[in-house]
Amino acid sequence: MKKWHILSFVCFYIICQQLTDARAKSTVDKYSGGFKRFAKWTEKYREITCILPCKEIYVGLYLQNLIESANHFSLIESAFYSIRWAHNLAGVKNPCDSDLISSIVESARRTLSRPIKKKEPVTPDIMIKLFSRYNTSNSTLKDLRLLTIRNI
Repeated sequence: MKKWHILSFVCFYIICQQLTDARAKSTVDKYSGGFKRFAKWTEKYREITCILPCKEIYVGLYLQNLIESANHFSLIESAFYSIRWAHNLAGVKNPCDSDLISSIVESARRTLSRPIKKKEPVTPDIMIKLFSRYNTSNSTLKDLRLLTIRNI
């Protein structure tokens, strides 16, 4: 019986190694670090007794906690995929597949994403000001042409 226990542990280790090799090392490092941060957060709460599988309400609370302190969506996205990766790796029910977690992540995407700021077009007045500023006796035709190209 004891030999089977050691053998099963070795098989489990080999399978885990194969599963982590399925992703790039940088991805595994990022996801494992993200899951470790989640695990550390759960240590503060006695009622969270199991993190694999974790109840979706606790994952939701963790993501909400991150949303309140984050200034960009990428932090929430990274945490979500880290928790999802760990659950998939362990082969347990994944709380990240729930509608609740998906809604929280989508809400974070909308509230934390920065709007696209389009540049103002260059007006003739701006071009005149640029040429008057940089059109000196040392300027060459090449310099002035470059000034025109950069502002188109």
